[in-house]
Order: sequence, then C-alpha cells, then structure tokens
Amino acid sequence: MIDFHNIGSINNYTYRQELHIANSFIDSLRFDAIQFHEVVTIKNCVLAKASFAYAYFHKGLHIENSVFMGYIDWQAGGHNDKGGIIITSSVFTGFNNFFDCWFQSELKFTDCIFIKGTNLLGNVKQNGKVSFDIPPVVENVIGDIRKDGEF
Repeated sequence: MIDFHNIGSINNYTYRQELHIANSFIDSLRFDAIQFHEVVTIKNCVLAKASFAYAYFHKGLHIENSVFMGYIDWQAGGHNDKGGIIITSSVFTGFNNFFDCWFQSELKFTDCIFIKGTNLLGNVKQNGKVSFDIPPVVENVIGDIRKDGEF
C-alpha cells in the first residue's frame, strides 16, 4: 500500500518532489487531499485500488500503459494549474468519479478504456459537473464518459 499520508516527506499534505511509479503491482494507492507541486508519473503499473479525491496535481499527472481495477474517486481534484494531466493507453475496470473536478490546464485521455464508465463529461445538468479551463482532449476512448451521477 502506498499511502502518502504516512510518508515522512509529506508536510501539511504537500509533496514537493517529482514522483515516478513504474513497473509495479500496487495493492492500494492513496493520494487523497495531497498537493503535488511537481509532476507525478505512473507507468506500466497495475493498481488494485486507487484514490485521488481532492488531490491537486499542480505541475501535472502522467499515466501511461496502466490498469486500474475497481472504483476510482477523483472528485474535487485536478487543479493542474501549471501542467497537463495526460493519460494514455490505460484501462479502468470500475467507475471513475470526476464529480466537481476542476482542470485548469490540459486534460488528455488517449487510447483508454473505461469498462464501467465515468462522469468526466457527464453531470451536465447537475451539480458537480467537471470544469475545464481548456477543452479536454479525448481520443480513441472506449466506454461511456458522459454518465450522470457518482457511481
């Protein structure tokens, strides 16, 4: 389990170093309510559980060629004011909840699969619609990305 709430380099829910996670099987990744001030990269990983709720990725998040199993909570996160969130060639087996996220910079999903869907472009007439300062780029994505609700 990788729980950033229990790592010594976290100070007041802030992490100020680049973070690279690669070629790993991770039973649980918890980034909830952490402000990352440098780029976070996840590459060639399988994650049994993951949560990014309320996480700020100021300089970006890059995910490549990874598999996320189960429900993922991204809600009220994003806040990528100085870098892109770029997710490529990845599979998400559970629902991905982007309720009330705010993406200030680039958001790009390319060659991804959402088996149980996501509300990334949903919740259009509801509270919690995702906010984009720059229109998202969604290319070659399989699955319903316009679901309403949080599950």
